Amino acid sequence: MSDAAARTIAGSAFWSYAGTIVERIVRFGVFVVIARLVTPAEFGVVTLAAIVTALIQDLLDAGIARALVRQREVDDRLFDTAFWSANALGALLSLAILLVAWGFADVMRPAALAPVLAALAIMPLIATAGSIHAARLTREMGFKALSVRLIAASLLSGALGVALAYHGWGAWALVLRMLAYQSLQTATLWIACRWRPRPFVAPALLRPLLPDSLRLMGSSALNQLNARGFDLVAGIVLGAVAIATFRVAGQTVMLAVELTAGPISAVAFAALARQRDDPARAAETFLLLARISAMLIFPVFFGLAAVSDLLFPLMFGDQWGEAVRIMPLLCLMSLPIHFQIMLLAALYAAGRIDRMLHWQLAQGVATLASMVLGAPFGLMGVAVAASVHMYLLLPYGVRLMRRDSATDPRLLARATWPHLVVAAIMGVTVLLARHLLAGVLPPPALLAACVASGVAVWALFLPATAPDLLVQARDALNMRRRGAKR
Repeated sequence: MSDAAARTIAGSAFWSYAGTIVERIVRFGVFVVIARLVTPAEFGVVTLAAIVTALIQDLLDAGIARALVRQREVDDRLFDTAFWSANALGALLSLAILLVAWGFADVMRPAALAPVLAALAIMPLIATAGSIHAARLTREMGFKALSVRLIAASLLSGALGVALAYHGWGAWALVLRMLAYQSLQTATLWIACRWRPRPFVAPALLRPLLPDSLRLMGSSALNQLNARGFDLVAGIVLGAVAIATFRVAGQTVMLAVELTAGPISAVAFAALARQRDDPARAAETFLLLARISAMLIFPVFFGLAAVSDLLFPLMFGDQWGEAVRIMPLLCLMSLPIHFQIMLLAALYAAGRIDRMLHWQLAQGVATLASMVLGAPFGLMGVAVAASVHMYLLLPYGVRLMRRDSATDPRLLARATWPHLVVAAIMGVTVLLARHLLAGVLPPPALLAACVASGVAVWALFLPATAPDLLVQARDALNMRRRGAKR
């Protein structure tokens, strides 16, 4: 890999990580504060409505916008057409959500769901107003601008949500925070991207995008079903309090994913799409990103499983104690989550959007089956099903990677296993430290000691598991320092 390409990927990864880390920490901090100020029932109602709107919003984001990122040749006419087409679809879907919310208001359970869903109906329209701008920035590897808009939106909307929750707005504090967050994201995208859509529409220009767009939309819909299906089951079958409990635990897990493997996923899709004509370089980039993902995701998940019962009461309060019981089960998903991220990146780089859809379809079937089997056993049964079904799909994913991408699964395993072993050693160390110090330190100090012992073990093994990554990180930091001095 050339030095210029390595610097481009390193810089993109840096800004993607920096923006994601700050934005997710801010958003999760707001999530924690609001969770302490509202009741689980209120939280559950908003979660149900948010899942419905998020399913549609993510479907829109993954369609035309992501297909534009993959397109080899683009011009302003295509962007103009894509913008107005995406916004027309967003307006129609927003209207559909609004009609459903008021049309079925009398039969919705809980009853408070209808007005909340109606208020959030505008979310798809707001999101599509900035989706093409985000696609343009992604094509240009403009991750710095994308990161800045995430941070700004999180800070401002978070402050609004906390203020409203503190003053007793309950569920509506969550609703207005979500609306403000999406509106600010779109507004900052327009500021960051100099392109402005013109009143030009040529539907014929979208024809080359349609195959990828439809496959990506289908893949996204199935992906969201897989990611949020268990939340829906918890809410529909077990009630609003159950979905709130599952959501609190799930959001903690998602924070761990978003701070570790999440940014790598964004960089992988953008970088690999640019290297489709150079298989050797794409394979090298893929393995580099896989190693970084494994190096981060496994220690975080193993550590979280070891200390979640200390962390949750301190962070969320006693009203969310039930979430502690399901956290270790959800943390077991770290291996299949890492594999899925890299599998989808490999298939995307190979141009096999159809295989991405097949994977998501298989996962959707497994999700539905496991939800049916797990729901009768309550919240614990849903948590067990959420973890187990992902492992059952691993053989099929390995087959797809071997057959339909340019990546050998054995190389991915070779890049992954050292970090998995180190994470296991780290987890055992944390549990041992906890056992030795349990009667000596109060819970906050014990949690800090456990985290410190885990970080120390991880750092101790890092020179052996990723010496080249440390050198590249040092060189990138030195280059930034020299650039800053100039």
